[in-house]
Amino acid sequence: LPSSTCGARAKGNGLLAAEVGCATTFVVESLDAYGERRRGGGDVVVARLMVGGDVTVEAATVDNTDGSFNVTYVAESVDRRQKLYVSVNGIPVKGSPFRPKLSPGPVSAKSSTVSGTQLYDSVAGRPTTIHVQARDCFGNPRRTGGDAFAMNVKAGVPNRIEYKETFRTWSQHYTSTDNGDGTYSITWSAN
Repeated sequence: LPSSTCGARAKGNGLLAAEVGCATTFVVESLDAYGERRRGGGDVVVARLMVGGDVTVEAATVDNTDGSFNVTYVAESVDRRQKLYVSVNGIPVKGSPFRPKLSPGPVSAKSSTVSGTQLYDSVAGRPTTIHVQARDCFGNPRRTGGDAFAMNVKAGVPNRIEYKETFRTWSQHYTSTDNGDGTYSITWSAN
């Protein structure tokens, strides 16, 4: 019976760290009056990432019907104010709230941003430098290097066939520098 649960403990890496956009799991065990894991399920386990009173992520819980519960959540932000609250039958688990270290997820080209004074204009034969901020799929900036970025520049295409003769073909050359902090400097020139 759920009412025979006298306490609970939580364990697993998901209490310590999570990567944004990736499923993170930990285990909750309901305990009997002697501090031993119960042999049955039926408890209500709730886990939430919260900032103050606002829920940012609601975790999914699977009852293994042996007194243990697999809890999975997907963090969406690296906001360091977030705390992981875990309860069984409305009673906080020992150590709750937890403070998992939240890190940005894998790089997303679609969410990464590019900046620079010569982003839209450059002169053939002169080096142009732009800056890339790597971001995960939720737009969180990555704070470490190691990602690979490639660049492709395309010239404008003339809208009339007779102008095609005046446009010459050119090649581009670029170098990418990993700044080690989630930003990258890309220098290129058109020849």
